Amino acid sequence: MKLPISKNHQDRLVFAKGALETIKKRFGPELMGVAIYGSVAKERDLPFSDVELLAVLRSGKSDSYHEGIVNGLKCGVKVISRDKIVEEISEIDLKWPIRVGKYLELSVLFDEMGVFDEFKRKFDEVTGQDFRNKVRQIFVEDVYEELCKLMNTSYVGDDVQKRLLAINLFEFMTMFLGVVNKHYYGSVATRGVDALALPVSFPSFQQLGKMILSGDLANAGELPKIAERLMEEILAYLDSLGTSYVLEKFVIS
Repeated sequence: MKLPISKNHQDRLVFAKGALETIKKRFGPELMGVAIYGSVAKERDLPFSDVELLAVLRSGKSDSYHEGIVNGLKCGVKVISRDKIVEEISEIDLKWPIRVGKYLELSVLFDEMGVFDEFKRKFDEVTGQDFRNKVRQIFVEDVYEELCKLMNTSYVGDDVQKRLLAINLFEFMTMFLGVVNKHYYGSVATRGVDALALPVSFPSFQQLGKMILSGDLANAGELPKIAERLMEEILAYLDSLGTSYVLEKFVIS
């Protein structure tokens, strides 16, 4: 068989409905709901797109992923408990903006208990909370180091290193700004473009993003300077929130 094989949206729906019956037989009364997520759920799938299913179980901490290539179609089923999804929606960390999207932007195949509406209500509850401490925590634990890595290339590092670290910083910043804006991304592929359109942003992030998304990183020497300006802009933003990000001494609690 020659791979990949071009498939259309209807092909993927037919597969998903067949997979639903297999999932029902496998999990029986433990199954609460099944839905399609990803590009197929949004009807944006292309000839070689895969199809991804979410199977929600009633109890436990189940979290597994099963995948394969069936008649030329790449498919995957994420099997996870209701409690685990609620936990993942509630836990605000760097990966939160991309993690929660697959639980919210769905094409539902089976849901007799209304579990997917419950996830939407949980998201609304979580985003109604004050995120300031989480924003500070993610900056300290994740973003600060990435900024410093790129800034360090002003002293040691070639242009290739500058470009690679700039791309990595941009990815970290898209996630950071997702948390700042209490926004989830529906797709990894469009995350960069979506992040540039968020209401709370930074001028230097906009500059960096436009350079990266256009593919114009010829002026690598400018990248550490952008990181330095971005650091100043983020610190000013944190100050405006009244959020302390500097310790007088290191403490292990």
